[in-house]
Amino acid sequence: MSALLIRLLLLLLPFLLFFLWLRLMKNKKQADGTLDPQTERKIRVISIVGLIAFVAGMAYIIFTVDESTRDKIYVPPHTVDGKVVPGHFEEKPEENSENVKKN
Repeated sequence: MSALLIRLLLLLLPFLLFFLWLRLMKNKKQADGTLDPQTERKIRVISIVGLIAFVAGMAYIIFTVDESTRDKIYVPPHTVDGKVVPGHFEEKPEENSENVKKN
């Protein structure tokens, strides 16, 4: 149940942030429809900090991914003698030079 709530929150989060952004901008606009320079500066700083946090987070995920399965083949779940064998990784079979067909 909590996994479902987390997924729903992640799905709705961009919409909620956009709604908050619209409300904030509606309250910050001046009479002529423009933003004051201080608010524009804050927006730039928050955007840059958010971008740096996003890039740092993606770099962390990329560099900490478990590489032990890179040279393996995924075998999906299947049944053997009426019992379900869960999905797992197996070593790649070695390719013999004799088995490779030459054109």
